[in-house]
Amino acid sequence: MSARRIRTGPEWITFAASCVVLAALVVVIGWLWVNDDQPARIQVHTVGVQQIGDDQLEITVDVVNSGDRTAVDVQVIGELITQDGPQQFGEQSVDFLTGGETSTVVFVAPTVDAQSVAVRVGSFSRP
Repeated sequence: MSARRIRTGPEWITFAASCVVLAALVVVIGWLWVNDDQPARIQVHTVGVQQIGDDQLEITVDVVNSGDRTAVDVQVIGELITQDGPQQFGEQSVDFLTGGETSTVVFVAPTVDAQSVAVRVGSFSRP
């Protein structure tokens, strides 16, 4: 039979350090598993409307990603609401929006009636 070997101080320190690292990994993996990321949620908010010239409006719009993930190629569409239905007058594109980020775009609409203008998100994709 072999005799039991007594562990030295450095061996105990190494063992304790490896246990701490292992416990930290378990905690981080558990936290990531519990806190699920929210997908990108793109919203547009009209910030300001200003008349320029005799028959044009300048519409400032904030594009907001209220999710946690990044959105790529965000397309924002400006439309005039007419009796014949909505008619597109402009399109802006934002290359990417990270989670919680806001970007500002400006449209020039061929009207003086701010109530007949609508801005919406056309599309976006995930990277």
